[in-house]
Amino acid sequence: MCRFFLGAVEAAFFPGCIYYLSRWYTRKEMYLRVTILNAGNLAAQGFGGLIAAGVLADMGGKKGIAAWKWLFIIEGALTVVIAFLSMAILPDYPSTTRWLSESERLIAQKRLVDDVGAADENDAEESIFHGLKLAVSDVKVWALG
Repeated sequence: MCRFFLGAVEAAFFPGCIYYLSRWYTRKEMYLRVTILNAGNLAAQGFGGLIAAGVLADMGGKKGIAAWKWLFIIEGALTVVIAFLSMAILPDYPSTTRWLSESERLIAQKRLVDDVGAADENDAEESIFHGLKLAVSDVKVWALG
């Protein structure tokens, strides 16, 4: 049951990262960022095993705590600290970022609008459902899923 709930929470991470990157980068810039994201994920998996091996080999019995508990404490504490730092540091969208000047915000927004094209006013109401329909009917989305 724990693995199920952990998986349910983790399932949104990769699509969330892709969504976040799409709020800042154009389609031509995305492939490099997604490649870096995948490489980082692979590196994290590799180093996670090495960290676990070190903790399990050396931390057993320290302070009366089993090695596997130390592994959860160390990795969990680091994750929580990084999560709170990320919430404070990462900007949401170009339009709401405080550290960009007004002209920089406009440039960042214009780049994204130019990349996908501006929606017609008549399509504004249907754009979400139209996008959902396109995603559900796309074979590539099902294959990726």
